[in-house]
Amino acid sequence: MMLEIREARPDDHARVLELWLRLIDHHRALSRDFPALPGIASAIASEIRRATSSPDCRLIVAEGEGRLVGFLFAEVEIGGGSHAEPAPGWIHELFVDAPQRGRGVAARLLAESDVFFAERGSKKVSVRVESSNSEALEYWGRRGFGERARILERVS
Repeated sequence: MMLEIREARPDDHARVLELWLRLIDHHRALSRDFPALPGIASAIASEIRRATSSPDCRLIVAEGEGRLVGFLFAEVEIGGGSHAEPAPGWIHELFVDAPQRGRGVAARLLAESDVFFAERGSKKVSVRVESSNSEALEYWGRRGFGERARILERVS
């Protein structure tokens, strides 16, 4: 399949939302503790608009045969670094449709985010991964990401 990696356009928003909701379903399948939040589709739609309108964000999509098969949401955290350090980068979300996994789609999305971060001077890039997502932990580890911190939660 011929694959195009590009910035998301307004006409991509509905499909990105669909993929993002699939990512949430994937997380819920991995852990009963993953929160089911009311109004999540509306909140994600708002994030998609922010990702495509802020110069500090980049929503990158993978399109194959006229259909989006994956996306990556990247952001440079302005004000997040010290005066001596450049602003850190964050990869908020990365998702590839199941039939397209293992074909290099995620690697190409990640490579495009590297260009975005380099253009903005970000030297450090972070990604938050659910501890129950062993496939993602392995993926990010193979790409040079290492654990720096753990978030502990108490659910009442």
